[in-house]
Amino acid sequence: MMPKKDYAVFGIIEGVFGGIPLVIDKKEGFHSRQWEKWKLPGGSRDESEISPAYTLMREIGEEIGIVMEDSAKEVFRRNMGKHDFLVYAVRYYSGELKAGEEIKAVKIFSLPDVEKMIEEGKILKNHADALSSYIGKRKSIEELIDAFVI
Repeated sequence: MMPKKDYAVFGIIEGVFGGIPLVIDKKEGFHSRQWEKWKLPGGSRDESEISPAYTLMREIGEEIGIVMEDSAKEVFRRNMGKHDFLVYAVRYYSGELKAGEEIKAVKIFSLPDVEKMIEEGKILKNHADALSSYIGKRKSIEELIDAFVI
């Protein structure tokens, strides 16, 4: 579904070294303390970009140096007033994980580590909410699969 207004899009990248990559931005100034928290890779749309998936592909490449498969699926959306906050689940395709110019740190975290970081407030709020929703849905699916395994 295409957003009707401006958006910022972030990715939960699956299939990368056994966890989910999170980043810390290089930001300075008045709000710099909030940027010391982890977040999902991604960012805002450029004027010429026509889809959230394209924006996400560009942002992930710039921020953490990897290429994602062309199969992004929206898993979270929040209306932020002037723009939508979107999160897509995407699959890793290729590339070596490395921090881009705008990134202070990039690291792979296991799902249990992500859950602990959410509880401790170490992930930006919207990103934490999206990750909590994603992890909850994933656990529900795993429980259903386990129930049918003979």
